[in-house]
Amino acid sequence: MTPKLFTILSRLSNLKVLLMLSSTPNFVDVDFVKTLMKQKLIDDEAIKEFSPFHSLTDLFICDNNNSHNNQVLTTSTVLTFGFQFLKLTHLVCSPFTKTSEEITGLMELVHSVCPILKIITIKRPSGSSTRIPWQAIQALLKCPRLRTLEVFNRTVDMELNDIHTVATNRSSWQSINLPSTQPLSYEALLYFAQNCPELGKLGLTLDNIVIELPYPHINVDTSSNKTDILFSSLHTLNVGESPITSPVNIGIFLSRICGNTLKIISSEGGKYSQSWKTVSDIVDSMNSTARVRMLNKEVAGLRETVAGLKRLRKRINSPPQFKVKFKNES
Repeated sequence: MTPKLFTILSRLSNLKVLLMLSSTPNFVDVDFVKTLMKQKLIDDEAIKEFSPFHSLTDLFICDNNNSHNNQVLTTSTVLTFGFQFLKLTHLVCSPFTKTSEEITGLMELVHSVCPILKIITIKRPSGSSTRIPWQAIQALLKCPRLRTLEVFNRTVDMELNDIHTVATNRSSWQSINLPSTQPLSYEALLYFAQNCPELGKLGLTLDNIVIELPYPHINVDTSSNKTDILFSSLHTLNVGESPITSPVNIGIFLSRICGNTLKIISSEGGKYSQSWKTVSDIVDSMNSTARVRMLNKEVAGLRETVAGLKRLRKRINSPPQFKVKFKNES
């Protein structure tokens, strides 16, 4: 990067959204800035106060398998150089990493340099490792304002107790997509149903053994055949490559814990996509039936109310009946 370009960038005080592609020349030439630092022309504090990033709210960084080249921009370059993203709320990145330690270290940096981050989406560039260690997700849970945590085209090495940690970490989750390396029990869904009332989108890799209700520590209203821990906001469930052998049982289970119309997404053209389509049809059918029953009950209640009002009106409009009895009447 030339000194002139550095000067131009430093004056972009109102920059809000920045898209960085792996084919883009590295606008922050590490060697150039290090030279300035050695010459005492710029110091660590100047790097932290690099003005374009003070107003930045959305950042998109796309690595690829050529990102080890110092002449192109990388997620690592941006996060490790010392910049502070004080207003950044939305980060989409595809860090090119080959080891667990690399991506864990980068996620630790996200927590430290993006203090008010609300949304993070992690994708996989071509040639990078497909797996993300649980420690990297743990690092992101330290972001106090995070509401959306999504991983695509990668899997997370985590177990059922780890997903319980995510669900109970905060009640304000709005979107979670964490496909796991190994399928998780359907109990994972119940963790989110109990703890995350604002959750609208959820993506998990589930096993093919649907659990039975009632379930330990889960309250169920057997009279209505509905649980009382319904997802209050969930509208999308991404099951990815989750295996499935009993669409009917799973459909019944999901209809019992999901109060709203549920859109089920599976890997298009995948081995189990048709079975998940059957599940979706069952959930829609059962929820439609439940809605009809509820509407019928409400209509019956309204009819009774109207009948009561009519009886009351009739009594009000009817003249009072008095019978006067005189003393000389026998």
